[in-house]
Order: sequence, then C-alpha cells, then structure tokens
Amino acid sequence: MDFSSTRVEISLDALKSNLEAVKNACGAKEIIAVVKANAYGHGISIITSHLKSLGVSRFAVSSVSEAEQIRDIARGCDILILGQTPETQSHRVAAGNFVQAIGSLEYARRFTERTRIFGGGVIRGHVKLDSGMTRTGIDSIDELREILEIPGLNTEALFTHFSCADSDDIYDRDYTVNQQAKLVEFANLYNLKFHSQNSGGVFNHADFEGDMVRVGLALYGYFPGNNTDCNAKMTNSDEQNLHNAPNSSSHGLKQVMKFKSTVTQVREIAAGVAVGYGRTYVADSPRKLAVIPVGYADGYSRALSGRGKVLIRGIAAPIRGRVSMEYIVADVTEIFGVEIGEEVELFSSAHPDTSVEHIARTLGTIPYEITTAVAARVPRVAV
Repeated sequence: MDFSSTRVEISLDALKSNLEAVKNACGAKEIIAVVKANAYGHGISIITSHLKSLGVSRFAVSSVSEAEQIRDIARGCDILILGQTPETQSHRVAAGNFVQAIGSLEYARRFTERTRIFGGGVIRGHVKLDSGMTRTGIDSIDELREILEIPGLNTEALFTHFSCADSDDIYDRDYTVNQQAKLVEFANLYNLKFHSQNSGGVFNHADFEGDMVRVGLALYGYFPGNNTDCNAKMTNSDEQNLHNAPNSSSHGLKQVMKFKSTVTQVREIAAGVAVGYGRTYVADSPRKLAVIPVGYADGYSRALSGRGKVLIRGIAAPIRGRVSMEYIVADVTEIFGVEIGEEVELFSSAHPDTSVEHIARTLGTIPYEITTAVAARVPRVAV
C-alpha cells in the first residue's frame, strides 16, 4: 500500500473497544453486527473479519450479493439479509444457508414457493413486524400465524426496526415502548426468539427484552441520537453549539474511520487572488495554500466548500473556495513549515472540527451519510 495516497484507515483497536461498549450496554444478548452498505463505508471484509475474530457470530447485510461477499470470511456464522431479496434469487439464499428477512405474508409465500419449484430446500427466515417505519413488515397476529404454517420456511425469529429509538423526546420514547410491547406479545404467543434494539435501542432502551441486538452505527464509533433534521435550516445559534452537542466519546465509543490524503502542492498567493470554481473565495491578504488531491468524487462533500476544515500537523485548516471533483485547497498560512507530501486528515476524531459527527451536524445530516459516501475507489486499510 502506498501510504502517500488518499485512503481510509480503519482502526481495529477502536472497533474492538466499541464492541466491548456495546456488550456492556446490552448484557447477555447476542450481537448481530450490521455490515450492510460496505460496513457503513468502512470496508465490509475488514470489519467482518475482525469482528468474527472477536467472537461475533451473527452479521446482517442488505442483499444476497453482500451475503455472498462475506460468506467465506464469516464461515460458520449466521448472515441475515435485511433487504427483500427478489424471489428469482431465492435459490442463492437457500444455497448460502443465509437467513432471509420476511416482510409480508405474500412475500413469504412467493419466496418459498419459488424455492420449492427449483428444489432450493428450506428457507431460514426472520419475520419482520412493522413498528412504525411503514416500509416492510407484518401488522397482525393472523399474518404471523399464516407465515408460520408455510411449508419450506423455517421461521427462527421475529424482529422489528424502530423509527425513533434514538430520540429523547418523551412521546417518541412512549411510542417505542408501545411498539416493543407489541413485538414481545407476538413473540411470546408463538415462543419465538426476537430482536428489536438497534444502536439507539441499545443505549436508550437498555431495559428492553430480546434475545439479540442489531448494532451498526455504535460499532463504528458514533452515538445514535445526534441526528440532525436535514429539513431544518441551521441557525447561527446552531453553528455556535455544534461543539456542545452530546457525542460518542461520552458513551465510550471511538471513531473507527480516518479519511486521509496528502499535500501535493503548496502555493503562496497575494491579496486579491481568487481560488477555485466560481471565484467564491478571494484572498484579502497574502495567504499560503495547500492543494490536496481529494474531492466530492472521493466522498468529501461539495457542501463543505468554504465551511469544512482538514487537519494538518494537528491544526484545523479551513477549506478555501469550492470543493471540486478531485481537489480541495486548504489555508495553511498559520501552520508553520507545511510541505509537499504532508499528511492530511479529512475525517479525524483528533480535532472536534474534523470529527464525522461534527461534519454531519455542519451539513445538517447524520454520520451514516458521511461515512457511506466515501467512494469505493478510496482504499480501506486496517491499522
């Protein structure tokens, strides 16, 4: 690996620490590690391999293709497919001995019938109960009863996905408690194992019953509950309070991802010189600038134009001008001795202005979007 290039470094120590924090929060429940969407952008192979070495034996993905991608790495483990696999691909689910999420009675019938026709064997399933997301999931005891009677389907568990388990609002908490009660009622009626707690449920509803927990975000080092309403306009007060918001470190979580690049050119410009597309930044005094070969094609959001900061020699350097497809320009006037080849940290917990949680709040979004946006062309390196 050429460490002078743009890359994502994945801290295995941080991942292990986060797993321990989750275990402490969820007690004796089994952990289903959610590694969908390339492990939230962290690298599905790296994350799955290390978690398995730490004793995790259950994983969740979004598609049969992702399940097949980690089949050899997670040999001997259960792999739950959370997405609704097309019935034409049911034979792949059966052949891999994967566990399929069942989101409706009709889907269960069609999926297992297709498997029987082509001699695919028995489908292992976790039946999903709709608890307010209004996407997939059954609504009634009658549907569950009929699904349990379908030949060729082995229903191993019941589960749900909460819409607001990460919220501290009293009405949201009451809503989640009521939905949990519905799940427990359904599961107990048929003596089924069940799981409901995602990262938000683990930390905000630690007292919930269940046989397993389904954890993604917390494993990667981010505390659920810092979600920003992306439809709300950020005020000056919001900007001032970015650093005061609760963060993952207060819950013992550590950011697993570091997004890095290098300085490829250092330039000195005079007052009045413009930088980047649209001339959106014009220097009001002589400045020293560092050119960095990373841009929105790599997953560094264009919305950080003139707002983002990168870390060079431990100092946060502001972005000048627009983020382009493959370059950004940082102001290093106040950083002594910056040279070509200097390491640059784009996402780093070493400074509050470059943490993923801070960047997410700045952009009015959530950590999930920031990490999953890092392009596949950027190498992931375990450290």
